[in-house]
Amino acid sequence: MPKAEARIAVAAQAFPFRPGNFQPVGYDAKNGIGDLFYRLQDDFGWQAIIEEGRCFAVQRRNALIKIEAGCQLSLSGAGFATLHESAAGMDQILLELNHCGHELGMGFLGIGFHPTARREDIPVAPFPRFRIAQDVAAQQGEAASDALFRSCGAQIALNYASEADMAKKFRVALAMQPVVTALFACSPFCESAPSDAKSLRQAARVASSSDYGELVLLAFDPGFGFERYVEWTLNRPLPYTVTPHDAQSQCFRDLMRGEGVVLADWLELVDTADDDVGLGAALRMNGADSGPAEMILALSAFWTGLLYDEVALDSAWAMIESWKLGDLVQMRKDAPRFGLDTDISGFKLSDIAQVVLSMAHHGLRRRANRLHGGADEGRYLDVLIDYADSHHTRADQFLMQREHFPTFSMQTIFDSCRLTAPPQAEPEPDDIVFV
Repeated sequence: MPKAEARIAVAAQAFPFRPGNFQPVGYDAKNGIGDLFYRLQDDFGWQAIIEEGRCFAVQRRNALIKIEAGCQLSLSGAGFATLHESAAGMDQILLELNHCGHELGMGFLGIGFHPTARREDIPVAPFPRFRIAQDVAAQQGEAASDALFRSCGAQIALNYASEADMAKKFRVALAMQPVVTALFACSPFCESAPSDAKSLRQAARVASSSDYGELVLLAFDPGFGFERYVEWTLNRPLPYTVTPHDAQSQCFRDLMRGEGVVLADWLELVDTADDDVGLGAALRMNGADSGPAEMILALSAFWTGLLYDEVALDSAWAMIESWKLGDLVQMRKDAPRFGLDTDISGFKLSDIAQVVLSMAHHGLRRRANRLHGGADEGRYLDVLIDYADSHHTRADQFLMQREHFPTFSMQTIFDSCRLTAPPQAEPEPDDIVFV
């Protein structure tokens, strides 16, 4: 895709919860997610996506709200040329979502791992694909089930211009994912108690993934490209498929030898692959905890500044070119536990983060997209720069508050990470204009 046509797509997951007791909200519950979807249609004109006779998601133009396995909601917007447009689009989604959620007694928590809910508290979304995914996760162990049902992530998808451009961006993104894990860590609690990780979501993903080392070897092989990635993906098992198959026991290559496999199955496999970096029509970066709105925008800014500016991309590539592949694997294991204090070859991730954030910040400045002639896109990185300079992320702040403030409670976390839009007049249906 030509540089001028490159776009930004962002998605973030959130836990619907009851403000009075923090309990997760199910699909079929009274004033539950099913009711929320229909309220969005009635109040703001969203259109239903039906699966198995139920509303699986709602969409409008370039915006989508869909349900995930543990009744998390995924909020996404695509096709934005600038981060300012992306911010406005996400604000609009959050305004409408919170308007309808308020009427149903529902809030939305943007965090990497549910801080209070037990496994048995999490409702399973009533769709066949998730029942299959639940069976697969159960076979893989508790960490896989936690990653599926008790975690929420944030994701950004960015374009590439050629196979060579894709390979370079893929490698840089894969190498930088531990930095992102550390900067966005905000899930240190499990069932109201501190865990041994600052990003419990990413720790669960690391514990449940056995082929990350294969992905690193694949990506940094000199022959890496579209064909090699497709060959690798064909041999991976499917968590579920669009057409009814015993997907959990087969890889896609095996399914192709049978009957009834459709193109949608392949697209589903590519689009739902839960690797730290995924490849489809765009590159998808998946390694960050979800968070409040400012963190979703910061994630977009980090990757946009680093991958959409040639000088920043070249600088990042020069930085990682000499890194050892074994160090990349070790960083991914350590970053969820130690955050910015992760040590790698004598360096702290906080030191690397400061350098990489400077690259991204200068990249956004060179893009020169100004909001009403004022601030450029670099403004969205401010929160990450503060984290890197102080060596304290949101997870660190939560843990320090718990240790030093007697008034600390889980309410602090729900207030801090609640997904809301900036205060402004509530939208009327006729005023909604998606870019």
